[in-house]
Amino acid sequence: MPLIDNVTQLNERIKISKNDSYQSEDGDLVEGLVEVGECWAYVKTRMLRDVVTSIDNTSQDIINFVIRYDQEFEVDKTMEVTWRGNNYPIIKVNVDSGMKEFNVLVCRSVN
Repeated sequence: MPLIDNVTQLNERIKISKNDSYQSEDGDLVEGLVEVGECWAYVKTRMLRDVVTSIDNTSQDIINFVIRYDQEFEVDKTMEVTWRGNNYPIIKVNVDSGMKEFNVLVCRSVN
């Protein structure tokens, strides 16, 4: 079963950032999130039973972002996804090395 049925499902704009040092407007060296790039994504929602199970088990709340395989930037698990004003640390990147169509960014929801 494919990850998505049609590329039109990539309908949410996300930003990928990494922790890095950069120079502030005052000329000081500052550590913080630096945007690496942005792309279109499909946000995989969870079934209600999975949400209830995660609440009962107090496990991490996981959210998956499906993006195109070919991006103008590299994505790894040291980075974060910004979506709708919230940051989601990437805990795993599932690379589609077979079909080379879509990668899945497995992220942790920070409440």
